[in-house]
Amino acid sequence: ALEGSVVQPITKLGREQALAVARGLLSDKSWVAGWIAVEVLAALKSREDADKIAALGGDKAVLKGYYPGREKPDPTLGKRAAEVAKTLRGN
Repeated sequence: ALEGSVVQPITKLGREQALAVARGLLSDKSWVAGWIAVEVLAALKSREDADKIAALGGDKAVLKGYYPGREKPDPTLGKRAAEVAKTLRGN
């Protein structure tokens, strides 16, 4: 749901504008803004933002509904941010 209703529309703004939006959200104190930023930067494969994404690694906010309909526990924003940063770094 987040992907189709929020992330994709932001990425369709064009790379530079989408990066600007995501980077603005990344510095916001809201966990929702951080989650959106992480997902947009992941979708854009923004390697240059990997360190800023990794900085969210300690965020304990639970991303409720991340795995809809599954018995798998939802990750925290910190765990998701660490996964994305690792992927962007090529690790």
